[in-house]
Amino acid sequence: MPLLLLLPHPHSPRIANINKLIFFICFEFKYEIIRKVNSAKKTMVLFSSHLSKNISLS
Repeated sequence: MPLLLLLPHPHSPRIANINKLIFFICFEFKYEIIRKVNSAKKTMVLFSSHLSKNISLS
């Protein structure tokens, strides 16, 4: 993982800031992905229930 390459120099404030920035970006990105996946799952569930209703009607 590229994050670990920056860790061996914790004494350098610049490196520490880069680490914080990368961690923050990854965290935000992960949160965004989880949110998108959850909304996609909801959409799929709604869509599949809609399909099954239509199939049972016909």
